[in-house]
Amino acid sequence: MTTENQYKKRHDVANALHWSLSKKHQLACSNKSYEHKREGVIENDQAKILSDYGIETGRHVPTAVTLIDKIKKKVSFIDVAIPWDTRVDEKEREKIFKYQVLKTEIRRIWNMPVETEPIIIGTQGTIPEVPEKESGKTRCRSSSRTHADKLLLETAHIVRKVMDS
Repeated sequence: MTTENQYKKRHDVANALHWSLSKKHQLACSNKSYEHKREGVIENDQAKILSDYGIETGRHVPTAVTLIDKIKKKVSFIDVAIPWDTRVDEKEREKIFKYQVLKTEIRRIWNMPVETEPIIIGTQGTIPEVPEKESGKTRCRSSSRTHADKLLLETAHIVRKVMDS
């Protein structure tokens, strides 16, 4: 595996997130997260997951993962970024701002509540601070630490590979 492929694998937090959501909503997926391949659209009677899918509302805004929870009747835009550690809070604000217009349009068109859930993990594992009032709000926040740990392991693997070359 080339270093470029390892870099992409390290940054594919969205794939692990897609796998976690697929398992949670009983959608078809592999038994192990590292064997999982994202499909553009998967769906059952509980949920629909759109992956790297642009939703057209007069303007095209692609999202890493869009979860449509059919039981709770709620839409979640989940986007992933891995900025330098000093920029995690700034990147989180950028991601939330990016989806404001789309949230309004989807809320109006689909008549469902919409939320943005950015998953931001710094290159060295830093995650944004969560205000106390929001600490229980999102289901994806709790998995950020797990994804950050995987990211650090992949980084260590790349460094070992380069040092051994």
